[in-house]
Amino acid sequence: MAARKRLTAEERREKIIKASMALFSEKGFTATTTKEIARSAGISESLIYSHFKDKLALYKAIINWKVEEAVPLFCGLKLDEIEDDRKLFRIIVSNFVTYYSKDLVFMRLSLFSALQDQALTRAYISGPVRHFYEFLGSYIAKRVEEGALWPVEPRVAARCLVGMVIYFIQLRDIYHDETLSDIDDSRLIENIVDIFCRGVLKD
Repeated sequence: MAARKRLTAEERREKIIKASMALFSEKGFTATTTKEIARSAGISESLIYSHFKDKLALYKAIINWKVEEAVPLFCGLKLDEIEDDRKLFRIIVSNFVTYYSKDLVFMRLSLFSALQDQALTRAYISGPVRHFYEFLGSYIAKRVEEGALWPVEPRVAARCLVGMVIYFIQLRDIYHDETLSDIDDSRLIENIVDIFCRGVLKD
């Protein structure tokens, strides 16, 4: 029988992160123990502490890992190459719908963090996520100044665009609202873009 391949430190770290993410999303941060994480990852509890100082450090590693994974989707837009407002908003909405609808574990985890620990919430909304909203807000402010969009508060408008995506997916896929089950992702994208553009575009 072939010997089992020994995991590298980075592979073991990723295994711990994935096991933790699943448990945190099911039980919440406070209720999940490092012993349960170790059992799920198939390692000793002491190995967790060789990679992470404590549970909070592990949670922050999850946030960083998931946000970095999503950076190309959320922040990879080149403004100079996109001259159509509707096209830009559609790309953003499509990216968020694709990302969140395939990763409900991370959405559940972010909900738990908001309810249980403000430090965890701050870890979630800082960094690339905040940078993304700054990017979108500055784009909206620029287009308002140029007269292409109605006068709106850019910070509010940026979060309204993404907020429609997040709230709908929560209702349809986490709360299982059966009245929304027939609305697939492509229909969702078109409707959100149309609603938003009707509200902010002058033409």
